[in-house]
Amino acid sequence: MHEDIQSKLYMNIDDKKLLEQAIEDYEKYNNSQKKLLIALVNITIDGAITTSIASLSKLIGFTRAMVYKSLLGLEEDGSVKRSNVKNSRVSTFELNYVKLKYILELHLKKQEFLKQKQ
Repeated sequence: MHEDIQSKLYMNIDDKKLLEQAIEDYEKYNNSQKKLLIALVNITIDGAITTSIASLSKLIGFTRAMVYKSLLGLEEDGSVKRSNVKNSRVSTFELNYVKLKYILELHLKKQEFLKQKQ
């Protein structure tokens, strides 16, 4: 990995604005998945959050069905891991920082490439 990208990556993984831009730029996710992942990034504490699908639904303005569908895609891609508490409406959602670093690195590389083209 290019040294400049490496230093930016470790410096910027906590830069939520840059991470949001990287998620928005990530072509693999649809708009619903991007919006859900950005919300999770912004409300997580130490990489995890315990909440309900209903709360996430209210937070981002999606139906619960849309949240479930978006979450399924994020889980399948490995960005988010959900752990259900037995007999509870709440789940713990853990962010996969390796995947987020990949998304951020891809975004930074695209930006660097565009600068070199100019």
